Amino acid sequence: MHAQTTQMENRFFSIGADISNLRNTVKRKRAELNDLLRIKAVSSIVEAQMPYLDQWCDLEESYTCSLSGATNALSNSFLRIPVSGNVQVSIKETAEALDLAAKATDIHHMISLLPKAEEMDTLISELANVVDIEKAFVEECGSLLLITHNLQVEECSLRGHLMQLEM
Repeated sequence: MHAQTTQMENRFFSIGADISNLRNTVKRKRAELNDLLRIKAVSSIVEAQMPYLDQWCDLEESYTCSLSGATNALSNSFLRIPVSGNVQVSIKETAEALDLAAKATDIHHMISLLPKAEEMDTLISELANVVDIEKAFVEECGSLLLITHNLQVEECSLRGHLMQLEM
């Protein structure tokens, strides 16, 4: 009787250790799953945006050229202003001229970029929808994982009880 008691106690303690190991494994797997879900979400977003990033490279060059041209033009205009002698400048007229030049540059540049901006607006809206859907899927995955964990713990407990009853 003493030998059987000792044997049962050893089995009971080993079951406790097995349950602890299973819990640790579930925690590790849950962390791995979360990491993989994050990586998947980020890579899907980046993959979807790659064509637009490639298009931006083409736009960036023209944008940089027009910006540097405007900067050079303003710089050259300011260099032509005489700074010695009895110079009188009307700040109002200068501000109006600079404002007019900025508007002309902006309108011309804006008109050429307007179709791209509208396209990006629709794409950003679609991306927001995809992000919302992905968020819902991740939350559903988390709840399903929690249910799976609880069921696994219950299964281990029931197996332990079954083993005790069989002994």
